[in-house]
Amino acid sequence: MSLPQHLAIVEAIRRRDPAAEAAMRARLRNVIDALPESSRP
Repeated sequence: MSLPQHLAIVEAIRRRDPAAEAAMRARLRNVIDALPESSRP
């Protein structure tokens, strides 16, 4: 994820945009999916 995408999430949170939660959940899912299998929770 690029800096502009991170900033968009932060801005959505700042605006209290309900879409911010979905964006953050998607981001976290992408991070988990990128982890090696042995590192996953």
